[in-house]
Amino acid sequence: MKSLLAAIILTASLHSAYSQDKFKEVTTAQDVIDNFITALGGRDKIEDIISETVTGDLNVQGMEIGFMTFRNDTLNFTKAEGEAHGKNMLLMKSITTKSFAWEYQMTGIKDYEGDELLNKQIDMITGNINFVLNYDKLGYSFELEGTDTVNGKSCYRLILTKDGKKLRTNYYDKETFYLLKFVKPNDASIDIYDYKEVSGGIYRPFKIVQNSPMELTIIFRDYVFNKMIDTDLLSKPGDK
Repeated sequence: MKSLLAAIILTASLHSAYSQDKFKEVTTAQDVIDNFITALGGRDKIEDIISETVTGDLNVQGMEIGFMTFRNDTLNFTKAEGEAHGKNMLLMKSITTKSFAWEYQMTGIKDYEGDELLNKQIDMITGNINFVLNYDKLGYSFELEGTDTVNGKSCYRLILTKDGKKLRTNYYDKETFYLLKFVKPNDASIDIYDYKEVSGGIYRPFKIVQNSPMELTIIFRDYVFNKMIDTDLLSKPGDK
C-alpha cells in the first residue's frame, strides 16, 4: 500500500498545445525545464493554479480501488476506498504537511519521522504542479546529464538534487518536452502516459505505471483546480 500511495502522489505531463517552434534551443537544464513549462500550458496558466484535486481508479490484487488526491505546496492528502469483506471500506488515508505526515491503513496508523518524513515531504513539494516554476528558490537544482531513450523516444536526462543529494532522474522527450519517466535512487520508477487538456489549456496525465516494487497501473478520471477539500477529511480515522 505504501508503493500505491507513492504512485498516486507523484505525477507529470505529456501532451502539449504548443508547436515545436515555441520551444527553446536546449543548451542547459533550465532550457529543458522552460520547455516543459511550455508543454504543460505555459507559466501564466500554471501560476494561477493554487491546488489540484485528482480522482481515479486502480486495480490491486483483484480489488477495484477508487482514490482521491488533493495537493498544493503545503499539503498532500490521499484517500483510497474499495470493497473488502463484502462492503465498501476506507483502505488507506494519508496526509503530508511541512511539519508532519501520517498514514492510515486497515492495520493501523503510522506517524512518519526522520528520513521517511523527509522523503514524503520531498514528494509533496516536487509533486506540486507549481514546483517547476520556483524550484531554485526552494533550494532544488536540475542538472542536464545527457540523453537517453525511454520507450523508444529520445530524451534529455536531468538530475534533480537538493543540498548535494540526488533525489531522482527525470527523462524529458526531446521532441515534445513531456516528462516521460522518473527514477528514484532506490530504482523505484514511474512511467507517464496519456496526457490531455483538462482546463483552460493545462495538460495533465491520465495514466501512470509504477514499475517497482510491483507493476501498478493508475488511471486518472478527473482534475479540479483551486477548490479546497472538506477539512473533515483531514482528521485521523477514529478521532472524534
